[in-house]
Amino acid sequence: MLGKEIQYLHEGLKPKVEFKAVGHYINMTLRNDGHGHIHAEGEARERLGSNTFLDFEFEVDSATLPEVAHALIEADRPE
Repeated sequence: MLGKEIQYLHEGLKPKVEFKAVGHYINMTLRNDGHGHIHAEGEARERLGSNTFLDFEFEVDSATLPEVAHALIEADRPE
C-alpha cells in the first residue's frame, strides 16, 4: 500500500519509496532528504509502450506527508 509506505517515509523508517503502478503507467520514487524535504521523480505514460509520456521531478515539504498517507490509506479501504 502506497499510503503506508509514505507513512514509513515520513516517520524515517524508510529512506525512499518506489511506486510502480500496475500496467507501468506511472513510476515514481520519493526520497526523504533528512532536512524536511521530499524529492519526487518519475514518469507517467498514456499507456504501456506509448511514446507519449511525462517525466516529472518536484520537491514538497515533508509536513504534507501525513495527510497524503492518510488519504491514500482511506482510499484503499474497501467500501
